[in-house]
Amino acid sequence: MHHYRVTIRFGAPRAQYEMLDVEAEDLRGALREAAVKIPDEVAATAELAEVRRRTPPDEREYGPG
Repeated sequence: MHHYRVTIRFGAPRAQYEMLDVEAEDLRGALREAAVKIPDEVAATAELAEVRRRTPPDEREYGPG
């Protein structure tokens, strides 16, 4: 299982952001998991969603070693 973070931009006239963390086998599964977790008030005005796989902190690369 992989960990994903989904960031959703919503609201008008001022943009707000909702972040959801989900676990899934792949991106397709992450989208499914996120879809059922989006609150109704966010879904009503959402205009953009970004999905990124989260890397565990001890596996992150911060620059040349």
